[in-house]
Amino acid sequence: MSQFFKDFDDEEINEKSKKITKKAFFDEDSSEEKDKISKKEKKKNELQLLVISAEEDFSVKQAENIVKTFKKNSNIFKNDIPRFLKRFFLQIIEEKKSTASLKRQVNEILKKYEKEDTIKEDEVVKTEEKRTEVFENKLLAILEIENYKTKIETLFELSKSKNLQDSELAKIYMSLLGIFNNEIANTKSENTPKKKELLKEIFIVMNFLLEIFFKHDTLFYENIDLKKLFTENLNFYIVKIFDIIDESYFDSCRDLLKKTESISLEISKSKSLEFSFFYDNKIIENEIFPFNILYLLRINEYEKSKSLYLESEYIKTPTYFKVISELGIMAFYKQDFIFSFKLLQECYFEANFHNLENYLLIMCVIHEEKVINEIFFNIFLEKIRLLENNKLILKAYDSKLEIFRAYLFLYNFDYKKSYEILKKIEPRLECYDVLKNRVLKELKL
Repeated sequence: MSQFFKDFDDEEINEKSKKITKKAFFDEDSSEEKDKISKKEKKKNELQLLVISAEEDFSVKQAENIVKTFKKNSNIFKNDIPRFLKRFFLQIIEEKKSTASLKRQVNEILKKYEKEDTIKEDEVVKTEEKRTEVFENKLLAILEIENYKTKIETLFELSKSKNLQDSELAKIYMSLLGIFNNEIANTKSENTPKKKELLKEIFIVMNFLLEIFFKHDTLFYENIDLKKLFTENLNFYIVKIFDIIDESYFDSCRDLLKKTESISLEISKSKSLEFSFFYDNKIIENEIFPFNILYLLRINEYEKSKSLYLESEYIKTPTYFKVISELGIMAFYKQDFIFSFKLLQECYFEANFHNLENYLLIMCVIHEEKVINEIFFNIFLEKIRLLENNKLILKAYDSKLEIFRAYLFLYNFDYKKSYEILKKIEPRLECYDVLKNRVLKELKL
């Protein structure tokens, strides 16, 4: 493990992880936890949740409720109106839906606090701006250090600075993620132990970031730029982790996904479903594309899954190709050969899923006349030349050679032998009638 984490042993890291999980899934009915939170913090948290909901989908009724709640508890806030509330009050004034009465109430609140707050806030802003400038200059200077080890050690020292704010510590952790990612990119692909060590460090840093988030989540809602940077980092590295994880990291990945799901990151929900379907073999009903299609496939609702695919708009991601390859394979076994060919050909060329080649070759045999103008048929014609080394068309141990033998028997009108060969390669395949009808059509019988 790098110099940055030399002071943390595995037991301490695991303990931190447990605390984060407990915070992420906080039991609202726990009186022990509730007693630790001041009345002001409780009310502030309640208002913040209301504001977050209202900002996403503004309604006058919600806004009136927030104003009413604030007035009722104004003695708690005294001269300190939270930034998230001030921002929302300004939104109310600008919102066309707001009634004149509502705007008047908000203006009165802002006017009352403005006089008491302006001087103090100006001083705070200037101090914060100066502090931010000094910190970010330090951080930038460290990131320009070329030597990897020196850069990590210097960041470690900066993270131990006295009076370091959580927002500053979060930026240090996010910088570390970038450094580890670059180091992974510069590591030779065969150097698996080093990549695993870097992956472990990424897990640790992401857990530390989440610890800051759950300790003081208002920090991320009041600082929009920091929240954006935080979510972008989490999203990026969750995807990155999935590129290189193996079974030894499954438990860590599950824990991380559970924590990030509680922050409502879309990418986390998507990756959690991907993990459940492809790694844990679970079947989870959902409305997220393409996992809604995968759910229907896994419960053997082929026609519904096909309809949903045809109705959907989509972006072609690695997960998309995983799902449609599964849809294409099921279409193959459901004798929906042309639809299957379309999907599997797309996966073959656009995602390099060459493990699908046999399905495509078999469909070139079954429906030659329907796929003869498709790109993959050229691959079929190139590969069938392998039979030149088997002029007596003897039984082969290579599945591809057997597929080409089936083609030659069909070409010579022996559909029964052709079917027998294909059936041995794919026992679930049903194509006897299709092959028979092809021969009868050729013979005009």
